[in-house]
Amino acid sequence: VKARYVRIYPQESHGYPSLRAAVLVCEGKCKNGHLDYPFNQQLTSVTKGPSLDAAWGQGRFYHHHPFYRFYAGKGLKLDEGNCLKNKKQWSMLMHVRLDHTHKWRALVTADGWGTNGLFVGDQYLATKPQELSCPERIRRHHWYKFGLTRSEDGRVKLFVNGYKCAEGTPASPKKGFELDEHDIEFFQGQKGEQTYGYVKRIQLWAKSLTNKEMASASDCSLPAQTGACKGEVLMTTRDNQMKSSSVWGNYPMGGYYGRGSLNSHMCWMSGWGTQGNGREWLQVDTGKLQSITGVVTRGAHGRNWFVTTYRVKVSEDGRIWRWVECGRIF
Repeated sequence: VKARYVRIYPQESHGYPSLRAAVLVCEGKCKNGHLDYPFNQQLTSVTKGPSLDAAWGQGRFYHHHPFYRFYAGKGLKLDEGNCLKNKKQWSMLMHVRLDHTHKWRALVTADGWGTNGLFVGDQYLATKPQELSCPERIRRHHWYKFGLTRSEDGRVKLFVNGYKCAEGTPASPKKGFELDEHDIEFFQGQKGEQTYGYVKRIQLWAKSLTNKEMASASDCSLPAQTGACKGEVLMTTRDNQMKSSSVWGNYPMGGYYGRGSLNSHMCWMSGWGTQGNGREWLQVDTGKLQSITGVVTRGAHGRNWFVTTYRVKVSEDGRIWRWVECGRIF
């Protein structure tokens, strides 16, 4: 029928006449070979095309938060055939937070791939069989943007938060991640690789995104890249030539807890009450615009105090800052 409004009139019931309802409409043509699922209280794409199917059981939407809760064994299924027509060339990006990252946790699988696909395997983003694996450790209860692209020649790239972390030409599954005709599955492992957590957004493209396009889609602005160095030297600066967001005890830089130079006889510590918030920083000025290949850190001199993980930002002018490797936790 052709209509805009639909009214449902209960006639009989078991107990109180309670119901929840939706309507079925014709699938629209996806725009520019792009499917975009923001999980805003529904499983449909804002660029039209097919909807996701909670084929193994419904998860949960949250009224005040734009994400979807999926449970173990209750992933999502998609018939992408009317939109992603070239099975040899495609891209995927998902914004997800997992409750657990140990063992193997399924992210993207398909009937035709058997037990293989894209997983978080023992805390690392990896394909299965494990031909490609990213070096960044994936932490439980952290939000990540996991990406995958496949080019016409079978070249597969993996991305974490927009940064390319692995690349190769896997032989499996099914000719190296060639799409199934009518089946993509999310968070649904076939051998008990149960996945549960939250998802904010899933996007698919009928093309292989470039590294720059994937970074942009992941809201990552990468710093300028330089060529390889012939060698590396360790550069240190004086404590009072460094800057920081705060200092314990309000000491000045160069003061007791403001000594952040690598060879200092103390250390830098951020201000009282700021520990663990992930927003405090210690800044090094290298004196000129130049190639930087890494950082070296130590803990407090003579004490068992040290930072175990960190992220790094860089800037060419001290005003515009960009995350190294899209905010990777080192």
